[in-house]
Amino acid sequence: MNPIRHIILMGVCGSGKTIIGKELSHRIGWPFVEGDLFHNKSNIAKMRNGEALTTPDRIPWLERLNAELIEYEQAEVSVILSCSALKYDYRHILATNLVTLPRFVYLKVSEEEATIRLQKRNDHFMPVSLIHSQFEALEEPTKEDALHIVADEDVESVIQHIIVDLI
Repeated sequence: MNPIRHIILMGVCGSGKTIIGKELSHRIGWPFVEGDLFHNKSNIAKMRNGEALTTPDRIPWLERLNAELIEYEQAEVSVILSCSALKYDYRHILATNLVTLPRFVYLKVSEEEATIRLQKRNDHFMPVSLIHSQFEALEEPTKEDALHIVADEDVESVIQHIIVDLI
C-alpha cells in the first residue's frame, strides 16, 4: 500500500494550479481539491471588487483547507490541493496537524504571463487588477520547502516534472 501523501499546488493566480491539478488528478488517480471553492462569500466579494485579501481574510480559508487535508489523511486518501499559499505562514497553517507533511509544488510564473492568462478567463472572481498584489504578497518558498517548476512551460512538461520528482 502506498503511503498517504498530499501535493499542494501553489503560486499566484494564473500560475496554472487548477489546470495542472485536474490533469495530475486524472493521471495519477488522486482526488483534486480546488482551494478557491473554500473561500467564504465575503472574500469572494472583496476580490470581485478589486480588493486584495489580507492575512486576517485568508486565515479562516486556510484553516478550512487544512481541515480538508486532515479529513483526507484520516480517510487514508492522498490528495492534490490548489492553494495560492503565498506566504510561509500560510503554508504552515496548511500543514498544521498533518501526520504526513504535504509536498508543495511552486508553479512559478511571470507577472506578465499571469496577467495574460487571467485576461483570457471569464469564469473566475479574481480580476486582473489584483495580479500585482499577489506578486507583492508572495514569499517564494525555498527549494528545500517546495518543488519549483517554471509554469510558463506547457501542461504536459509540468505534469511530467511533478510525476518524476514527487510520485
